[in-house]
Amino acid sequence: MWSDPIVEEIHQIRADHAARFNYDLAAIVEDIKKQEKQSGKRFVSLPPRLLLFDDAKIPNETTRKALDDAKERRNLESFENVQRLFENVGV
Repeated sequence: MWSDPIVEEIHQIRADHAARFNYDLAAIVEDIKKQEKQSGKRFVSLPPRLLLFDDAKIPNETTRKALDDAKERRNLESFENVQRLFENVGV
């Protein structure tokens, strides 16, 4: 499989950063926000948009079922930390 060296470098930076905080998502986010503040640059934050079944253009029954399961909190998988999640999805 072809890999882009720039993307690989970004993945490594992200992995190193997460490891510094023991893959604690709250600590990672706190550090990123601190870095944003220290940078003096202006950042835009938009509120999350909840994707509901009625709003989505659903391509197939599998996607429709997955969205319904997530909405009803069924068949969810949890991970002990972000690193385990990334490993599960192959990142």
